[in-house]
Amino acid sequence: MDIKKIFIYVHACELRLLEATRLYHFFLKNRDYYEIIHNPKEADIIIFFACTFSDTLAEKLLLKAKDFQKYNAELILAGCLHETKKEELANFFKGKTLSPKDMEKIDDLFPSNNIKFKDIKDPNVPIEKIYGSRALYNRNSIIEKIKQGFGKSKMLDKTYKKFQCEVYNNILDTTRFRSRFYTFEPFFIIKISEGCNDKHPCSSYFGKKIKKAVGPLKSKPIDQCVSELKYGLKQGYKNFVITADDSGAYGLDIGSSFPELLDEMTKISGDYNFEIENLTQYWIVKYIDQLEDILKRKKISRLKILIESASTRILNLMNRYSDIEKMKHAFLRLKEADPKISLFTHILVGFPTETEEEFKQSISFIKEIGFDVGYFYTFPFHANTDFDDIEPKVTEEILTKRMNYAEKFLKKAKYNVKVWCCFEGILFKKMQP
Repeated sequence: MDIKKIFIYVHACELRLLEATRLYHFFLKNRDYYEIIHNPKEADIIIFFACTFSDTLAEKLLLKAKDFQKYNAELILAGCLHETKKEELANFFKGKTLSPKDMEKIDDLFPSNNIKFKDIKDPNVPIEKIYGSRALYNRNSIIEKIKQGFGKSKMLDKTYKKFQCEVYNNILDTTRFRSRFYTFEPFFIIKISEGCNDKHPCSSYFGKKIKKAVGPLKSKPIDQCVSELKYGLKQGYKNFVITADDSGAYGLDIGSSFPELLDEMTKISGDYNFEIENLTQYWIVKYIDQLEDILKRKKISRLKILIESASTRILNLMNRYSDIEKMKHAFLRLKEADPKISLFTHILVGFPTETEEEFKQSISFIKEIGFDVGYFYTFPFHANTDFDDIEPKVTEEILTKRMNYAEKFLKKAKYNVKVWCCFEGILFKKMQP
């Protein structure tokens, strides 16, 4: 019997990386039929998890898909790229695809298995042998090897500790913001649900195409989430990430709620903290009373709230929650409940018809609330969205001016600012006091 050689490559969000890790374990469990390899030139099958986070990235990954077709292997596209770039892909790709909502169709694509994909549990730590995004998310073993190497010499050990101190002082601030993209500490990820709730927009503003890719909301039972937390604690983890396509919608499909889940998870004793990903302002406002009480337990270190704009009109065009005063009130209550909480956000610059005044409302909102960290992005952030027909578009010239203005404004407001991709994006972090 021929054993199929599988090469998995990921350039996508953390949720897709977890799916790729689950797939990796699936092939390992069925090693009688498959072998995971690390060179696409030797592969029989290449599985490419591709993201559409921005136009620039999408174009880059379309080229990557073309490159993979040069090999003598079957290419399977996974992730969201094939849902949002159908026309572009149709020009050169006629192969199989896997949307996030359809991952269990793996069993149909690979039927000769002893263990089924549906029987593989969600992973909590992304595998480090997957190529592509692994360098961004999976540093645990690499950092451990570096530490071990430095530890063999007193001088090198001293150098390592000094370097680590510099990273914490200069990249991280004195709040409890400890992004796993920069910290040396390992993180344990708990995916609480997948898919989107029909009645409210997902954390992504992209609209129906992304919702189509991720599918309807499917929440895990609370006891399963708590069990994963306890398992992580038993393994020695202290830093946990709660994530989902739309975290705040958790439980609506199973008669529960996001605060009910957090209440149960933060009651568990131990020295640990949570970072919570992919929230929208709607859920913060809706659940502020419960969240306020939960934050006082000091178990949540960071909330990622993707507001996108502080203009009521623009938020309404995006089909997002738009009561700015209630948003402001809720965010400030979060800060009062735990002054050390780190608030992370996204702001989209240049949404169609956005005026100069509306743009400035958004950047002023950052300073007014005191967000600790976040990103500014420009539109067209993603081609083929539900908003392509909204006119007039903001010109590239105006986008560049606004991003220049945002950079100067943030620096004046005491934020560290990093600009990349010709003002496609700005990362900002609050400076130390």
